[in-house]
Amino acid sequence: MSSEFPTSLTAAQKSHFLTHGFIPFTANLWTRLGMFPDEKSTWHTERTNMPSHGTAWSAICELVGGEDRISEETKRGVDGDFFLHFLNSPEQVLLVVPIFSDIAPGEGGTTICTDGIRVVARHLKWELTSDASFSEMTGAVGNVYLLHPLMVHSASKNVTRIPRVIKNPTVTLKAPFSFDSAGGSFSLVEQKTLQELGYPAGLEGWKIEGEREMIVPRRIKIQEEMKERERERLAREGDGDSTVKI
Repeated sequence: MSSEFPTSLTAAQKSHFLTHGFIPFTANLWTRLGMFPDEKSTWHTERTNMPSHGTAWSAICELVGGEDRISEETKRGVDGDFFLHFLNSPEQVLLVVPIFSDIAPGEGGTTICTDGIRVVARHLKWELTSDASFSEMTGAVGNVYLLHPLMVHSASKNVTRIPRVIKNPTVTLKAPFSFDSAGGSFSLVEQKTLQELGYPAGLEGWKIEGEREMIVPRRIKIQEEMKERERERLAREGDGDSTVKI
């Protein structure tokens, strides 16, 4: 097994996994986070991107048969987990980011990779490239960013502990994007996609071939459960404003 960490599983742990399908590694969670469950003053963050945990990583590698079998992980992506993506997918035609709280550099603004549009467009059409350029989306209350639907983006670390509030509403087309050069007229989004593909004049004979498919992502169920719990809490405790509806 290839791993920078030593083998860590005991015979009992291996047996537990083979019997139950899991191994608990949460006993030292609060120590690892540097927090105490009964001291709120130590809760220094609501969201943590934890560095690699040597013991846990070694166990993971051992469970799957070696570190060399694990693919590189990324937390970046393009939005739209509710449909099967094609180059001309109409389900999400812009990434919209309204800002509801001032966000200065280092305050957790969404990080975007502008060259990622080229990467995603070519991946959906042909092949991947390795170009990348990154920017942090900052702004004041009321600012709105309108991004290409294939913009690669990721949450960034908020080092200030000042909450930032944004939203990602979806914009959907009635019909898919058209990249056929015979059309002659392209929207700015279509132009950007074609530009990144290297075909600014359009793709000759472009037509839909792949079957379109809508997907119900797991997060929808999770979000609905969270909303229902909040409804129940407000029913018990009151919302402080009879005009507020959730």
